[in-house]
Amino acid sequence: MIMLAAHHIFQDLSPLQIIKDLGLKLEEKNGSYFTPHPKDPTHSLRINASQFVGSLNGPTPGCEVVDFLAMQFGSYSKAVDYIVRRYNHLVSLPVGYSLGDEPNQLVEALKAQREQFERILSLQIPLRSQSQGLADGVLYCRRKQLDPQHIWRVLYIVKGSHLNGVLQRLAKPGRPFEADETYLVLPYFQNFCRFAQLQICDLHEKLLKTVPVDSSQIMIFGLHTCLLGKKRIQVVESPHEAAQAYSASVYAGEYGGFVHLRFDPQGEPHKSPLQSARLVVTQQTDFQSLINSRKVFQHLEVIDPQGRFTDAKAQPATEKNQLTLVPATPVPLQAQQLFIVNGVHVAETVAGYVATEPGTNLNCRFTNFVIRVESRVWFEERQQTYLRGWIRLRKDVVPLLLLNSQAQRAEAILLEAQRAVDQVAARNLPTPAILDSVHKSKLVDIVQQQLDGVGKQVGVETLGWSPNRTRFITPAWQVNNATPPPYTPSRTLTEATQVNRDGQEPTSNLFHPKAQMLRQYFSSADYKVSQEQNLVTPQARFLITLVAASLGRGFLNLPAQPFKILRSRESFALLQSVFRALGQRGLAFVCAAPPGK
Repeated sequence: MIMLAAHHIFQDLSPLQIIKDLGLKLEEKNGSYFTPHPKDPTHSLRINASQFVGSLNGPTPGCEVVDFLAMQFGSYSKAVDYIVRRYNHLVSLPVGYSLGDEPNQLVEALKAQREQFERILSLQIPLRSQSQGLADGVLYCRRKQLDPQHIWRVLYIVKGSHLNGVLQRLAKPGRPFEADETYLVLPYFQNFCRFAQLQICDLHEKLLKTVPVDSSQIMIFGLHTCLLGKKRIQVVESPHEAAQAYSASVYAGEYGGFVHLRFDPQGEPHKSPLQSARLVVTQQTDFQSLINSRKVFQHLEVIDPQGRFTDAKAQPATEKNQLTLVPATPVPLQAQQLFIVNGVHVAETVAGYVATEPGTNLNCRFTNFVIRVESRVWFEERQQTYLRGWIRLRKDVVPLLLLNSQAQRAEAILLEAQRAVDQVAARNLPTPAILDSVHKSKLVDIVQQQLDGVGKQVGVETLGWSPNRTRFITPAWQVNNATPPPYTPSRTLTEATQVNRDGQEPTSNLFHPKAQMLRQYFSSADYKVSQEQNLVTPQARFLITLVAASLGRGFLNLPAQPFKILRSRESFALLQSVFRALGQRGLAFVCAAPPGK
């Protein structure tokens, strides 16, 4: 069982659910959840889907769920016991094993995994503490315009003696380095609390050795510059460029995230710890790197060197330029401008909505979806208006139903869009997201702008006569007892012409979301009525007369009289034919005894 890594065993444990079950303090800020660090309550841990992520200057950059429980309860043994009692059904184990088998070995494996992470992380201490023995390392930082007070989050500068002490505990340490020499360590991460690979260089940035730590398909350099979560993350073309860009952002007071990616097709697949990023594409950008970046990030913005939102395509391959080395060429992105607010241009693209950064020519994609409102649906009984339309993700279109009051808040629009996607059977659809919260209010403006000129339709919640007997409604059509109203600015010409001489007009064909019984037994699909009366049998004429009489008694507010029909296949077919014109598609049994009794 120890051959299966601990992060595999506990991969289905939800950090947020565990915090709620333990009754620990939970705080929401800017769409993220935080909880105090168990060992240092002055610092908080951000909760993501599978891990706890530390703060910028916190005691740890991240930890697994089991690591958090070990800090909370005081030991890994108590953490495992708690998981066995509470979450045994969420533990992933090979067939034939249980958490009760070899518990001591599992606890030791968990401790060893955490100790390895903290031991490698200790390589940042000399530069972080401004050690006196790193004079040549500080000179390197000055030569490369790196801020030595902050660059330790990105790369490590250590003496060979310290480096040897860390590497000799790894599975493949290799030959030791010179104890008195200073080395540059470029750490690549699998996630916030697990290293994937270490690249050891001299201070001239010559690669001396690559040390594998944990097998991983995705390896991220600069991951610990992304601890702030909501800050924009940019993918760059080399680790040294990432270090320089981070130092420049710190100097400007921005603390942006800058990462470089490496890929190992033979490595262990795992979920990326980052969700969105921005990639600058030049003619020197390897097109395969662009493809791999799209695999890492669920939401990837592609911009050109001038910061304009763009796309990319591969240049034609030649004998000198093989397919795997084909560079990516920036391609202007086609966008349709929607409106301008306070100097900010908002445009629609196939990949979502784009806003121009105020005071610059930079474009920022702030959603990964497009929303369209096609009609307003009025439910008279509840005095509610719903907006009906769709959202587009990539090339896929998903129906959307949004309460009018929800259209006033970007968070509510996003939540309904996510619910709409979750209800679709297709599993390859991305989750609708607001990529830049600075522009989220523009989503409300986009919806409100579309309401201008959208006609009102009738929603269906109760069938039959209205309380004042002025309207009879079925799922597909309604008849008004009063004279159809003339065209007015609030009633479109299309709506006015749809009302025929008898006062009949189509409904929205939409049931109220809470009308569960109507959706079960009724259909809003159109029903063609035959005009050939000679095809109607005497039994059908009699049944139609009875139904019409019941509707008439309903208009007079009199109880309908029950009538009996011989139970047979032909009778059921006749009932379905007559009531199908009123929208009913199935028999609703309202008797005390269940069907067949």
